[in-house]
Amino acid sequence: MYKISLSREAEKGLKNLRRSQPKHASQLKEKIGSLAYNPRPQDSQKVITRPGYLRVDSGEYRIFYKVFDNRKEIEITRVKHRKDAFRW
Repeated sequence: MYKISLSREAEKGLKNLRRSQPKHASQLKEKIGSLAYNPRPQDSQKVITRPGYLRVDSGEYRIFYKVFDNRKEIEITRVKHRKDAFRW
């Protein structure tokens, strides 16, 4: 099982989402929790513009993260709506 840590930007995005759209926030929370058991699920994709990053989709939102296998840790860096996801 991997430890999950969230960047400040990811925490802020989830916090704002909890207020505006609690249903989407709970779906994202569930998806992030599942990454602890399977950090590279079948629907994960490499981010071409950012080497080392992966992304998974959860509805209309994208979760960007890095996996550190040696430390058994996942760092969630961004949680964005799909229209804003790749404006990095």
